[in-house]
Amino acid sequence: MTHPLKVPALLLFDIDGTLMLSGGAGRDALHRSFKELFDVDDATAGIRLHGQTDPQIFADILKARNLDPDPTGEAFHAVRERYIRYLAQYQ
Repeated sequence: MTHPLKVPALLLFDIDGTLMLSGGAGRDALHRSFKELFDVDDATAGIRLHGQTDPQIFADILKARNLDPDPTGEAFHAVRERYIRYLAQYQ
């Protein structure tokens, strides 16, 4: 019996449209996450999105809102979890 070739999955998120177009799913997920967690309206206002990774954007928004941007911290973890949950709704 032969086994089918296993191909690893690659999941990309690109909120600024440099790699793919997502209809604004990433930006919306960020806004919803920050509104829910920290009551922040328009979380991406004044934040550079182009060419940044999602973790860089999380940290930049947290820092701009005087929240702990440490990737091992509770705020960062909470944002990442909410962001992924909201992105999953766009499948």
